[in-house]
Parts: sequence; C-alpha cells; structure tokens
Amino acid sequence: MDKGTLDGVVAGVLLVGGSVAMGSGVQIFLSPSSLLIVFGGTLAATAILKVRLSTSPYQTACWERERVFEHSLRRPPFIIA
Repeated sequence: MDKGTLDGVVAGVLLVGGSVAMGSGVQIFLSPSSLLIVFGGTLAATAILKVRLSTSPYQTACWERERVFEHSLRRPPFIIA
C-alpha cells in the first residue's frame, strides 16, 4: 500500500471518529443516499478504469492523442482581426 493511501485512510478514520466523538452520531454517516453515492461512484470509477486498462496500449494512445490534440486541431469559428 502506498504511503499516501495509508495517510488518507488514517486521516479519514480520524475525522469521522472525531466527528462521532463530538456528538454528531454515526447515523449522519450511514444514510442510504450517501452510501449509494459513495459506493455507486466507486463502482463506476472502477468499471471505467477496468475498461481503459483492458484495451491495447496502441488504442489507449490513440484515444489520448485525440483527447489532447482535438482542441488545437479544430479551426476557430471566426477570426478576430
């Protein structure tokens, strides 16, 4: 595990634990909508990453080239003179 990941997990646990200890209660962190947002977003990001990693390096390079240079290759709709 990366040191930054470990630091983030420790900081997150300390922040949530401190909030619960100060009296806000654990119910505020366990609402169904917030859990759906967090776990749904994590699942979606993981699925997108898995699709990107399953493609060939050549195909990924082509996608990235299009993404980076797409804006600079388009002609402006008008020229200010």
